[in-house]
Amino acid sequence: MFKKILVATDGSKHAEKAVDYSIALAEAFRAELIVLSVVEKAQLERLEPYAKESIQEIKEKMKLKAKQFVDEAEKKAKSKNIKVTKYILEGDPAELVCDQAEREGVDLIVVGTRGSTGVQRVVVGSHAIRIIRWSKRPVLIAR
Repeated sequence: MFKKILVATDGSKHAEKAVDYSIALAEAFRAELIVLSVVEKAQLERLEPYAKESIQEIKEKMKLKAKQFVDEAEKKAKSKNIKVTKYILEGDPAELVCDQAEREGVDLIVVGTRGSTGVQRVVVGSHAIRIIRWSKRPVLIAR
């Protein structure tokens, strides 16, 4: 049923659940796993007025964190003998997840969300909601 599964991670506990679900599914279906993390440009722009460091320095630190997130997911998956492809992208997370899913021809996208209410839901879950709306692929939301 699933030959390629894409999971997006930002290192949060909800994203870690998404990684765990995607690994379990990839193992069960002997699927390939595509792991990606996105350095969000809008987040960088919001930080700029308050940053003590240059935006370029902050971006580099964010890329290093993103690499840690995908490397950790890869390590978990490879311990289960799952083939892994990793990406660190820069831009809008929802847009890039949907675009990469199409490019890779994935059968499933797995993302995490808080499932909170009110303002927190809008801020934290907005990427997951947009992925659900925009994706032409099935989306599993891990809570």
